[in-house]
Amino acid sequence: MSQTENLLVAPDVLSRVLSRGRATGAEFSEVFVEDKRSTSASLDDGKVEQVSSGRDRGAGIRVIKGDTTGFAHTSDLSEKGLLAAAEAAAAAASQGGGGVNAVALGAVVRHPVNTVQKWPDEVAKRDKVALLQRVNIAARGVHKAIVQVSAGYGDSRKRILIANSDGVLAADEQVRTLMRISVVASGDGGMQTGFQSLGHTIGFEVFDENDVEELAITAAKQAVTKLSARPAPSGSLPVVIKHGSGGVLFHEACGHGLEADIISKGASVYKDKRGELVASPLVTLIDDGTMTAEWGAIGIDDEGHPSQRNVKRLRPMLAAAVKRRCASMRARSSISCRRRVPVWGCVSLKTGEQALRMRARSTNLPSPKCSLRRATTCSSETPTNLPGSPHPMALNLCHRSFGMMRSPSIRPTRRWR
Repeated sequence: MSQTENLLVAPDVLSRVLSRGRATGAEFSEVFVEDKRSTSASLDDGKVEQVSSGRDRGAGIRVIKGDTTGFAHTSDLSEKGLLAAAEAAAAAASQGGGGVNAVALGAVVRHPVNTVQKWPDEVAKRDKVALLQRVNIAARGVHKAIVQVSAGYGDSRKRILIANSDGVLAADEQVRTLMRISVVASGDGGMQTGFQSLGHTIGFEVFDENDVEELAITAAKQAVTKLSARPAPSGSLPVVIKHGSGGVLFHEACGHGLEADIISKGASVYKDKRGELVASPLVTLIDDGTMTAEWGAIGIDDEGHPSQRNVKRLRPMLAAAVKRRCASMRARSSISCRRRVPVWGCVSLKTGEQALRMRARSTNLPSPKCSLRRATTCSSETPTNLPGSPHPMALNLCHRSFGMMRSPSIRPTRRWR
């Protein structure tokens, strides 16, 4: 199969569409094409609540002239439909100019980071529902205190194609498979919950490699254990951040504020902070899109650039910003009118350079030989098994950087013995 076979739109058509986008004198034009198939199913109280599937297909075209960007979208992937969208985007970006700008596209860029063995859209829905039923039985069998089990399954298979007037031509096929489990236990101390999730950028084989019953049992044991746990203290507390799952906390507390489109609009708390120290020198952020099978793994980003591993120390803050061409104009979805925004890969914090024992002693935490009971928030969004020390690390993070996590009355949502 040649590089150009099996593309959503032929390269010669893309070239003409890009030229039409620049016909009014624009400096840059881009086509983003997407074809996505998805399935979801949910189970609650032993009953399958819904099973649904869908398909989203279309293209988004943006044209940039000076500081003005025109954006148009269409579900018609024929040459006629794409040319019409390009004209609309060009008209939105410019009211004058003219001329013909030929665009020569380069070779198709493919940068696969995952290998799919079982395409999820080729698996029968009954097999997906059977996973949920196995989860329900396993979780309820842990303890009589279990009163509710909820489980959700989801998968998607997305083909994307990006071309722009700089000659970029890139394609990727992105697969995601997800399972979420929530368990509620009831006892004398009230009700407690347990949660586990499994998400990877591979196919249905993820359930051959991971035991969903074991995942359900873990969630159920969490809920049951918390029934006898004493309440966590409130007040101003040190924050313990694990280098893997801690990436989730960083992403939500600080990551979005570091995105170039938010900063350029003046909507970030980090605006006008160029060159200032925004975190402890111990903190190193890793944004990695190449981690095979992890949730944030992608072959190319939404502008056609191959994914890579970005390691950033957060000393000059804006150097850590997620930047793209005219980042404020990027659109995450090609088939809606929403503008694109920067997208993170697998976000984690690099293992610290100081001994855990020293950091733990400074925050009155147990030594590494003790069983650390304070739970860290985990998510399928970021890997929790990165190479390095298996122990969490206490970081003295500055208030400005992690203000959301240093409020006067933090109350951990988890309990510990």
